[in-house]
Amino acid sequence: MEQYIIGYSALGCSFLYRVPQIYKIYNSKKGEDISAGMIHCQNTSYVLYIVYGYLISDLIYIISSITSIIQNLIILYFKYRFESHKGGVGGVGGGKEGVEIAGVPGLTGGITEETRIPIK
Repeated sequence: MEQYIIGYSALGCSFLYRVPQIYKIYNSKKGEDISAGMIHCQNTSYVLYIVYGYLISDLIYIISSITSIIQNLIILYFKYRFESHKGGVGGVGGGKEGVEIAGVPGLTGGITEETRIPIK
């Protein structure tokens, strides 16, 4: 019985430790500091933990891994959602529209209102 208390306590901590990160990304609307490669690597390990948990019939492994994958997917969703709302190269992405070059709409050369240097 004590082993289950320890296991479910670990499961609770696994659930809680990403919640502040998700909250911070959501509130700041910034996800560029999150490494997508690291998240994908973690998700691969969690999939392997799910298989391992199944093979040894350990529900705690399975539940904690599924929970972690879901949280990582939420983090990745916010990362890509907020990155796509920024002005990007060639005016791609949302956010501020790029400054037109030669009066041609959509031809911005990656210049945005935020990066343009005013000529005096």
